[in-house]
Order: sequence, then structure tokens, then C-alpha cells
Amino acid sequence: MRTLLTILILLMSITLSAQEKKQSEDTKTKKEAAKPKAKKEPVVLICNSNGDKVYHKHAVCKGLKGCKAKTVTLAKAKEMGRKQCNICYK
Repeated sequence: MRTLLTILILLMSITLSAQEKKQSEDTKTKKEAAKPKAKKEPVVLICNSNGDKVYHKHAVCKGLKGCKAKTVTLAKAKEMGRKQCNICYK
């Protein structure tokens, strides 16, 4: 009888320990899901010429014709004083 009781207590402790571990993992998963995800910053294309004053949304834009396009973030393009292309952003 004493052996049976010991085995029963041992099984209960193992079960409780497994449940606590699962709850701990669930809590970690919930915390990770609640964290804000890093947003990707939008990128645009600019012409490498000194006289160009706009940024482009599409690589096939007529405004980029004959130009070596460079990819930069939208924030960087605005920081450079560039405005949006009238062709790309109709």
C-alpha cells in the first residue's frame, strides 16, 4: 500500500511539473506575440544624377530612363529633399 501511494504521488508530481512547464512556455509565447514587430521601412528608387529631385516607386518608371537607379529608404529620400515622382505616384 505504501509503495502504491509513493508511486501515485510521484506520478502526480511529474504531471504537475509538466503542466507548469507548458504554462511557462505558453506565457513566453504570449509575451513574444505581444511584442511589437519591427516594421520594414519602405524603399524607393532615386537617380544618381545631381540634378534629380524626385524618388520613384517603380524601377520601370520613364523618369528613371537612362539613369543608374539606387535603392534608398523613403525616409532617406525625403531627408535628401526629394519629392515623389508624378509618374509613379499618380
